[in-house]
Amino acid sequence: MEVIYENQPEDIQYALRSQSKWKVLEARLTAPLLVFLSAAPACSLLIASRFSSVGFVMLFAMTGSAFWILWKTRLLFRAGKVTRGRIRMWITPSFLELEHPEFRSRQAWQSLESVQRVDDAIVMMQPLGRGYIIREHYFESPEAAQQFLETASSYLAAANEIDPAIGDRSILPAWTNAQTHHSVSYQNTIAQWTWSLKTFGKAKKSWLGYLYPISFAILSTGLLAFLVIRDLQKPTGQAPFSSLLEMLLLLFLPLVSIAYTFSTLLLLRELANRLRIPPSWLEPRTLEIYPQGFVSQSQRAMSAIRWPVVGDAVRNNELLCINDVAGVPAIIVPVSAFPDESAAEAFLDDMVAWNSSAIEAANVTDDELVTAEIVDDANPFRSPHA
Repeated sequence: MEVIYENQPEDIQYALRSQSKWKVLEARLTAPLLVFLSAAPACSLLIASRFSSVGFVMLFAMTGSAFWILWKTRLLFRAGKVTRGRIRMWITPSFLELEHPEFRSRQAWQSLESVQRVDDAIVMMQPLGRGYIIREHYFESPEAAQQFLETASSYLAAANEIDPAIGDRSILPAWTNAQTHHSVSYQNTIAQWTWSLKTFGKAKKSWLGYLYPISFAILSTGLLAFLVIRDLQKPTGQAPFSSLLEMLLLLFLPLVSIAYTFSTLLLLRELANRLRIPPSWLEPRTLEIYPQGFVSQSQRAMSAIRWPVVGDAVRNNELLCINDVAGVPAIIVPVSAFPDESAAEAFLDDMVAWNSSAIEAANVTDDELVTAEIVDDANPFRSPHA
């Protein structure tokens, strides 16, 4: 069974509506709340001191920042970046397969979390908010859309009874047969993927890596509280501070407290994110890079993607990363997977060069990869391939 469809920037709304209200609220409010809560202790202490006006100004500034982030998050959830062009999807009892002029992929049903109808779309979600959205008008009729939904749901329900092996490399495009390429096999850890979720600091931390910001947050906030209490205990009419140093500390410590409290909250969020990493992301994997693109393969999935439809390729500390179009790491390779540092650098140099050259060439050729044809308005359920 198959369907041909196109991604639209506003499709992200269907993905959001497929999630629980708590997940949506968490996605929208986490960043603003982190900013506000990081400022709350220090600003509250300043407001209780003789420098209450400074405390109110700082609280107003941090609250304004939180609302600005909330507004930016709202805009982000209104429309997402997509790869334009027709996508053909096949579904079988063993896997689902995608074909696009710029990528090919096949993955076992175990890689999906849910298949459901959301308004006029079929939503097939992967872990951590990624997925596929197919509007009903891409099917020949509402009945065909319902049959596709029921079939996909039955395949997902029986996923654990099917061998997750995705088969041979026959689905891969011709450019993957090139002699010029590099390959590396690796296995990611939970710590590496929590880093890719935009948490604080490096992916590989020792216990000191967590203790350092937490200690500074407690010490700076505690010292600020001590100075404020000491100041309030002075008799009325006495000079607010016995020394210039004490005054400077009272003005400087709130900034230190806010910075390290924010870092501490991000670290706590990282610990929570560790529980969300799906097992499929921790399976052994092989990455092959070519001048045209890359191939990623694991037991449950195989994909071949050309460079123009992904983001940049970079090194961040101990990880080599290929970002998606939204700038979020989609592939992360630990440097420890290579025989030595020089081998990792050679791999990175070619990956960056091929990525940059292909993207520049694509931008010169055309700003859009594929121009979509318009579906017949007279029949909203007419299949584009009919």
